[in-house]
Amino acid sequence: MTLQLFAQKLWRSLPLRTVLIAPFVLQIVGTVGVVGWLSFRNGQKTVNELSTQLTSEITFRIEERLQNYLNIPHQINRLNTDSVRLGLLDPSNVEQMEKNFWRQIQQFEAATYIYFGSPAPEFIGAGREGNDITLGYSNSEAPGRFFRTYRANVKGDRLELLNVVTGYELLERPWYQTAIAHTEPVWGEPYVWHAPYPNLALPAVTAVYTPEFRGVFAVDFSLFDISEFLRKIRVGKTGKTFIMDRNGLLIANSGETLAFRETNQTIERIAGVDSENQLIRSASEFLQNEFVDLNEIRSSIHLEFEQNNSRQLLQVSPYGDAYGLNWLIVVVIPESDFMAQIHQSARQTVFLCTVAFITALALGIWTSRWVLAPILRLNKISQGLADGNWQQEIKSDRRDELGQLTEAIAQMAAQLKTAFTDLEARVDRRTADLAKSNAALSAAKEKAEVANQAKSHFLAQMNHELRTPLNAILGFIQILQRSPNLDAEEQENLDIMQRSGEHLLDLINTILDLSKIEAGEMKLQRQPTNLHEICHDLSSLFSAQTRAKKLDFVLTLPDNLPQFVLLDPQKTRQVLLNLLGNAVKFTRQGFIALTLTELSRQPDTITLEFTVTDTGAGIAKEDQKNVFQPFQQSESGLKLTGGTGLGLTISQQFLQLMGSDLLLQSTEGKGSSFSFSLRLPIVESRRITPSKKLAQIPAADQSQYKILIVDDSPINRLLFKRLLTPFKFQIAEAKDGQQAIAQWQAWQPDLIFMDLLMPVMNGKEATHTIRQAPQGDQVTIIACSASLEIKDTQAFLHQGFDDVLTKPFRTGDVFQILKNYLAIALVDTETTSTTNNP
Repeated sequence: MTLQLFAQKLWRSLPLRTVLIAPFVLQIVGTVGVVGWLSFRNGQKTVNELSTQLTSEITFRIEERLQNYLNIPHQINRLNTDSVRLGLLDPSNVEQMEKNFWRQIQQFEAATYIYFGSPAPEFIGAGREGNDITLGYSNSEAPGRFFRTYRANVKGDRLELLNVVTGYELLERPWYQTAIAHTEPVWGEPYVWHAPYPNLALPAVTAVYTPEFRGVFAVDFSLFDISEFLRKIRVGKTGKTFIMDRNGLLIANSGETLAFRETNQTIERIAGVDSENQLIRSASEFLQNEFVDLNEIRSSIHLEFEQNNSRQLLQVSPYGDAYGLNWLIVVVIPESDFMAQIHQSARQTVFLCTVAFITALALGIWTSRWVLAPILRLNKISQGLADGNWQQEIKSDRRDELGQLTEAIAQMAAQLKTAFTDLEARVDRRTADLAKSNAALSAAKEKAEVANQAKSHFLAQMNHELRTPLNAILGFIQILQRSPNLDAEEQENLDIMQRSGEHLLDLINTILDLSKIEAGEMKLQRQPTNLHEICHDLSSLFSAQTRAKKLDFVLTLPDNLPQFVLLDPQKTRQVLLNLLGNAVKFTRQGFIALTLTELSRQPDTITLEFTVTDTGAGIAKEDQKNVFQPFQQSESGLKLTGGTGLGLTISQQFLQLMGSDLLLQSTEGKGSSFSFSLRLPIVESRRITPSKKLAQIPAADQSQYKILIVDDSPINRLLFKRLLTPFKFQIAEAKDGQQAIAQWQAWQPDLIFMDLLMPVMNGKEATHTIRQAPQGDQVTIIACSASLEIKDTQAFLHQGFDDVLTKPFRTGDVFQILKNYLAIALVDTETTSTTNNP
């Protein structure tokens, strides 16, 4: 019912022009298309019938030719056998036998080789090699079992020796054994002979008894002749015919390839599935797959198979005779050989459909314009009236229904014009009243925008003003930490100073994160993350704090928790740090727990619930709705010192970026539970071997390098000097951009650390001036600033800087830059600080 309503709605929303044109076009195109499709289908059906008739006719011709050819060898054997029994031919008379075979080989073109084998053993034979007739002979008297081949003269006598083959064992030959095993004439197995030339032959054999066993007469029929005959039969344009035995070995084929292959060691027959001809090979593979045993084929069968996305039509027919042949005749024709004309007709049909479509579309458009012109004019008039155009001329010279409708619209327009004139006067009065209110709202909006810009400017300025001294404080602490003369207490004091400074830096970053969230600039940085590692790190961190307060810390992870998932590790860790830090702060007895619960799992994703539970002071119900607001704290939070009131706010914002929400359940005096759930893609697990972190410092003597320090702060310049002087760097200073340009021109330093915000001339202008000067592109310039804009590294690279160094920086960052751009050598030294090391 819903589908029907949708169709009705769609039909009613169609333009009139579409309603008039579409049925007309569809009717013509549909008619032509159906006729073309039926023509194609009928043509394909006709092709199938013609191909069946063609393959049957070809098979019949092959069977007829085989019957005529294959009777001749047995007729020759019968003549020779009768001659021996009648005493006309003496098998022991070699010369008589050779002349007899020599005459017969000339009389019977179908015979390739006529021969006789006696139990002596002795072989006598004659064969055809090109235009010459050869005589073959072998006996047991010659050591080595030699098989000799001679050229015969015009009288049938031996003329010259052509070839000698050793190791010829007559009595072990398959044709000889086959004749002895049967009392009637039979066919032997096809075999490849080696002399005088490689050939695949089919032997017709007959054993002679008078009544004692005298030997075996045999006639070889060359299967080359069958292949030549098959090549002369036209099977479509690209079709093939071939004959194979029930074992799948080729007998003959219409391709250019042979039914046997020669290697360095031997000559062997090949199967149809190994043929070099692709069509023969594909047809053989299809038959092998279609029938478990080729002996199952007892009658002619018509089949189809695909090759290279083209249909192939195949007929396989069994062939046998009274002498034991059991072959398969296969005819395979690509359907495309017959479908060319049909495809041409199909293309013509498509062309006609296209012409019909264009013609129908043109006629439809012309008809619709003729019919719709007055209606469209009325529609335009109505739209003009709806837009308030009361001055347009509304008239029609028609006297039909459309003319009457035009007059009615003209009267209605006059009435509406009067009504709207009165309404406009009322609206003008009301607008004047609202204008005063709008002016006040506009002024308030302007003030809000100015305040927002002022806040952004203030944050940027404060960021720079706070980070600049922090850079000096943290930098000098890291230099002092390198001193080998510090005792344990001094080292501990420096560590406390460093952690306090970095805590202050974290507070600055927290405020900036909140500003980024409000401006919509915060982005997720998803990467493969080890959840086990994050949870156990947090457990180690907070276990020490909870032990100091005599609290229990419980970490619970689900079974089979994936080791690696795709998430933003920094933001996820920050959320858990905020929640666990609050839990430790507000809990005096009991426990704190971090629990991960598996909610659901798919092959490549897992949904986890993260829960932080404590037994602390809890949050009053009236305070719970405010704890996620910036700078808002609960009553219990206000009683404790410390905290900015931003932790839960930023945590909630981070989680909303990840597609989740932070949920709170709390009872005052009993504790709180914060939870959130994340759907995380699972990443394939892999081992990560943690490497031991070493602090790297330059090798002792770097006096060949000149470094220019440009900074308006004397303290920051002193920090760089104290950091680099112990390693023998040559140091020069400049307090603004102009001095930096002068120092560069006079001193030609290898590297410049360039501050951005300076009086007289800032770092960007100074860098641009140096880069425009001759050889100005040969010096390395590193941008140094605590400004927010330093985060956009790519922008600085486009302005001529080689790299950026963010303040506050770690001493290791400075040494790494020197290594990257001056190729100085760094040496490893064990770090001494437990957390943040230079």
